[in-house]
Amino acid sequence: MSIDALDSGAEEPSRENMVTEPMDRSGRERLSEPLFLKNILLEKCGDTSELTIVIMTVHAVMLDSGFVLFNPDSHMSFSFSEQIHSISLNYTLPALISAKESDRVECISLKFQRLGHMIVVYGSLGVGSLVRKVCFDKRRYVHIVDLLMETLESEKEDTLSIHDKVLMCWRMIKDGFVTSLLSDLRYKAGLELPPCLMCLPPELTRKILESLHGVDTARLACVSSELRELVSDNELWKKKCLKEFQNVELETSNVDDWKEMFASCWKEDPLLRFKMFRRFIKFRELVSLRRKLSSKRVANHLSE
Repeated sequence: MSIDALDSGAEEPSRENMVTEPMDRSGRERLSEPLFLKNILLEKCGDTSELTIVIMTVHAVMLDSGFVLFNPDSHMSFSFSEQIHSISLNYTLPALISAKESDRVECISLKFQRLGHMIVVYGSLGVGSLVRKVCFDKRRYVHIVDLLMETLESEKEDTLSIHDKVLMCWRMIKDGFVTSLLSDLRYKAGLELPPCLMCLPPELTRKILESLHGVDTARLACVSSELRELVSDNELWKKKCLKEFQNVELETSNVDDWKEMFASCWKEDPLLRFKMFRRFIKFRELVSLRRKLSSKRVANHLSE
């Protein structure tokens, strides 16, 4: 790939030199995320360096989320020298390319920076905008991708285990990074925001949070900083304590942190923990069954 095209100081792309990346998922039978990533790596990966694999993974998640790449040569392979310490790529949306109100195209800028064994990816709309980031331990992640590339699509336990690890990385990128960038870009461009909890009216969001079990609410806080801030409301945790620990005598007058109170009561209630554990096991069994069924459909499709 031309280093000039990836210069982090490159100007905002205009329509005259915009070429969209054709490898999106529209019009195709939807593959599972690990298989989609594998196809992207087979089609476009020009080498097997750690930096290239990380960049291609983020690229696959961006395509899956509806972005297209600003790319002077859409037919090239991705290949990045290990001597390069930072790479920048620009992404936009098809709707912004087809709009005719302006000669300029709003885009997201991604910067990949090598820091020892870590690769940090920064994403933003430009100068002055909020910067999102995600970090990769390249040694651990590249090993997972190597295993993915060596496996055949099957229902074997080792294959499903590798797919689970790929999905964990995929969700880390999408939930903590790409979805936020997509919302930022669509909001700035005046487009309809993607369906997400953060885009709902506050009163509806609160009702949803109040309907969740406290443990599920705590898990929700682990998804992103925005959700963590959303579920930190002290009054919300007070309601959960009073509702879920009705048999526990709570001294409500001296409680400052109701989330901490919830955690304390939950630790002291073995029956509640056992119920949550059983529910979690059932959920994992359902997810595993869904993935097996999805794998069968993909295998049948490829064998036709």
